[in-house]
Amino acid sequence: MSSGKFDVIIDTVAVHHEINKILPSLKVGGSYVLIGAIAKPMKISPMLLIRGNYSIEGSLIGGIPETQEMLEFCSKHNIQPKIKVIHAKDTNAQFKALADGTADVERAVIDMSTLAEL
Repeated sequence: MSSGKFDVIIDTVAVHHEINKILPSLKVGGSYVLIGAIAKPMKISPMLLIRGNYSIEGSLIGGIPETQEMLEFCSKHNIQPKIKVIHAKDTNAQFKALADGTADVERAVIDMSTLAEL
């Protein structure tokens, strides 16, 4: 991930993951918003928070009006997700690339029609 590039990171991952590696992607004073429900406590480096003046927030996403407002905001500012559609057979390779930091995108979506080809 790029260092010091983002004002806000919206984390939708609903499984335990290491966020101390993600936080430095925020600009100084940036916000990390966690909306993926994770049951296990997460470890966060206090020094990382202090040095970057980062804030960590949580949200239950909201209802239909909030979702509509977010979609309109994204449309107005041409904010689009960076995703890659992958074949189901490439799932393990994508997880490995994410784990070792060589993935070309952070969000891969499995083409479910390719499951029948496994």
